[in-house]
Amino acid sequence: MLFHSDLNVGGVLARNGIALAPMAGVADVPFRQLAWELGAGYLVSEMVSSLDHLWDTKKNRLRRVPLKGVYPNVIQIAAVSYTHLTLPTIYSV
Repeated sequence: MLFHSDLNVGGVLARNGIALAPMAGVADVPFRQLAWELGAGYLVSEMVSSLDHLWDTKKNRLRRVPLKGVYPNVIQIAAVSYTHLTLPTIYSV
């Protein structure tokens, strides 16, 4: 049932309810692309840090690469408080 119907969460529409869960060291860009091609409805990136000194590292940039044709792009952001989420959220949109 979930595979054949759209999933609507807060007005954001995914093509189905099958998700690729974030997996540290596994859910990189090629893996997420493959999951999308095999029918996943939405993908969640590996966790990225919201801290200024870690936000623009190579590792963090690679984790939040948007994939062409994939919607929605879900980025998991780790923060120590809600105030640390503001800029990363804006940058990710």
